[in-house]
Amino acid sequence: MRVLFSDDIPDPRDTVIICMADAGGVLDYLLSREERAEVQRRIDLVTKLDLISQAVTRTVREAESAASTAPPARPAHEIPCAAGLPLAGPATLSIWRATQKPSC
Repeated sequence: MRVLFSDDIPDPRDTVIICMADAGGVLDYLLSREERAEVQRRIDLVTKLDLISQAVTRTVREAESAASTAPPARPAHEIPCAAGLPLAGPATLSIWRATQKPSC
């Protein structure tokens, strides 16, 4: 908050934290609408200060976009059971035996 409400030069750690908080929507919970409007130009400036921050913002936005266009997850009861044993070693066999239900 000190970096957002002042002209202090942020260190790289502060830059990345502000960038992640902005990209993830955390600043919307921490700041009122008035405060957000007051510091929006500063947020824009800080998030463009270094390449790591720009990459973080881009990655978060791409992940949000991919998540919003992904098909909905299937409920667990709709996931098909495959007959047979999993292809792995003895430890997997003991785990498999411990987790088996009569319906599968």
